[in-house]
This record gives sequence, structure tokens and C-alpha cells, in this order.
Amino acid sequence: MNSSISYLLLAAVLLCFSACRFGQEKKDTNTGGEETLHYAKNFTITRHDSYTQITVLNPWDTNQVLREYILSDNDAEPEAANNPNAVYIKTPLKSVGVLGVVHAGILEMLGTENLITGVADPQYMNFNFVQKGLREGRIVHLGESSQLNIEKLIETAPDALFVTTFPKAGYGKLDKASIPIVECVEYMEHHPLGRAEWIKFIGAFIGKSREADSIYNAIEQNYLEAKKIAEKVSHRPTVFSEKKYRGVWNIPGGGSYMSIFFHDAGADYLWREDTQTGSLSLPFEEVYEKAEKADFWFIKYNKPNGNLTYSEVQAEYEPYALFDAWKNRQIVGCNADKTPYYERGIMQPDMVLKDMISIFHPELANNHQSVYFHLLP
Repeated sequence: MNSSISYLLLAAVLLCFSACRFGQEKKDTNTGGEETLHYAKNFTITRHDSYTQITVLNPWDTNQVLREYILSDNDAEPEAANNPNAVYIKTPLKSVGVLGVVHAGILEMLGTENLITGVADPQYMNFNFVQKGLREGRIVHLGESSQLNIEKLIETAPDALFVTTFPKAGYGKLDKASIPIVECVEYMEHHPLGRAEWIKFIGAFIGKSREADSIYNAIEQNYLEAKKIAEKVSHRPTVFSEKKYRGVWNIPGGGSYMSIFFHDAGADYLWREDTQTGSLSLPFEEVYEKAEKADFWFIKYNKPNGNLTYSEVQAEYEPYALFDAWKNRQIVGCNADKTPYYERGIMQPDMVLKDMISIFHPELANNHQSVYFHLLP
């Protein structure tokens, strides 16, 4: 009898151990399928048992896939992928080439800027680690993004090359360099948080998905909290942006990320009713007719010596002085030479939004120190 009881107890223990072990193994390998992205629309991440599948959607033709990547820590291509058109990349990447300032900024945010072995157009990268790396020879100048030095790229031999893709872009000799091209279209996201969420895209390639999720979640929370505060305002000032270039004024469309920024900051963008997600090319007269009485005027510019002044705005084009925003000294500027707007601002929409709120509604500033946008002196 005692022997039977002991046997039954032993069997129960073994069964429990087996079930628990099986459950633990199942938990470890259950990768959850497609990840939920909050705002980004132009890529997807799907986790499988032995690989991760990343799909970049074509923002110019939503029925098409721009590129598909299979990421795996194995040398062999996973049989489960079974996609001859996919680009297979062994991850995490140990070295990368970077053609865009945004992608260099993301790598810095993830604490992996040391992976960068080559950059294009370094004169536009206001990063100390890039300039220092170039001086010390740890980072190679790959030429201009539109005309890369293929020989230097092959000699540098990064595990992958991050590029900004444009419509019908071709890569010419780059396709023959046997270096995987990672195509990025974060600039086509229509929501500021959608652009920032591309940190998850790059994080997946370098083994920093958890860190990317954590950074993005903090950005999103800060952004939405600031937006909620601005929703309470009783007065929404009117605003327009940019200026004339080569005879044409490229105004952000009503569905653009700048329009969303203005709305979430408690302002009324004068072209908010438009549905374009890109820019509208308008003559000066049409912009003036609509924006003459606007409360604020936002301008992004690049000036190495000091900030833009009202007299310089007028000197550039005399009719600019006819706008109320010029007369009332309500022009807001972002000097991209002095502030890393293009390097880091795209990935810090929460800070950009707080800048705008502090300008439109100073009473809500809560001692916020503007980072990217300031009223012109």
C-alpha cells in the first residue's frame, strides 16, 4: 500500500514537472505574432520562433510592399520564411553604414552609435561622435548619399546600410556591393509619433527591441500628456509656416505631421481643412490672402552666425513685412544649424510639442525651456 502511494506521488510530481516545463518552454518560444504599432503605418514587425519578419510598406502605393526583411541570429535562411524576395540579414548587426541623420540619431538614442562605421554627407550630421569618429578614422566618409563611394563602402564592409528611400529610387552600383540595404521611409509617416516609432524598426536590426519600446513608450506618454493639457485652452491662435523658395511657397498640407503638431499644441493651422499629407506648392499671393492676419508664423532655417532677425526676413522678400506675424513680432524660428532638429527633433516629438505649447500658450509652459523652436529676437 505504501509502495503504491509512493509511486502515485512520484508520478504526480513528474507529471507536474513535465507540465510546468512544457508550459515554460511554450512561453519562451511564443513570440506573439505581429507586434502592435501605435502610430507608424509604413512597416510591420512579426515575431516567429526562429526569425523576425519586417515588412516595409510602399507609402506611395499602399497595395505594394517596398521591401521585406528576415532577421535571424542563425547563418541559415529560415525555412519558415520561404520568401525568395526577402532580404535575409543575420542579426544583431555588428556594424552599419548610415546615410540619413535621423538614423544616426536613433542609433545614438539606443546607445549603439559605436556600430556606425561609415556615413554619407557628414557635413550635415551635427553629432560629436560622428565628427570625432571621422577625425580618428573609426568612421569612414562614404561621399554624398546621391553618389556614394562604392569602393570605400565595400572596403568598410558594414553588415547593413540604412538608407532613406524616395519614390522609384534605384541604387545602381550599390546593389552589386553585396551589402544589405535597409530601406527607411519614416519621413512619410503622417503623425509625429509615427515617425518616432521607427526607433522600433531600427531596434529590431541591432538587438535593441526592448530598449526601443521603452524609449518610444516614454515619448508617446509625454506627448499625449502635453496634448491633453493643450486641449483645455479656450483660445486657439492661428498659425502658418515656411516661406517662399524659388518663387513657390511649399505649405504643409492639412494632413501633414506639422498640421498635427499645430493642432495638438492648441493652435488652428490655416490649411487644416486640406487633406494633403505632403506640401502644397502655392504662389505668394494665395498664402498672403489667407495668412495675412495669422497670429504666428513658423520658419525652419539654417544660419551659422546667430539667429534670423525680422530685418533679415524683410530683406529677403519685402512683402513678408506685410504679415501681421511680422508686424507683431510673432515669428517662430528653428535654426537647424544651432539646434539638432533634423538629427534629433524628429525623434523627440514630445519636446517639439512642448515647445509649441509654450509659445502658443505661455501660461501652460510650466517652466519649459524651448529646445527647437523660439520666437525670433
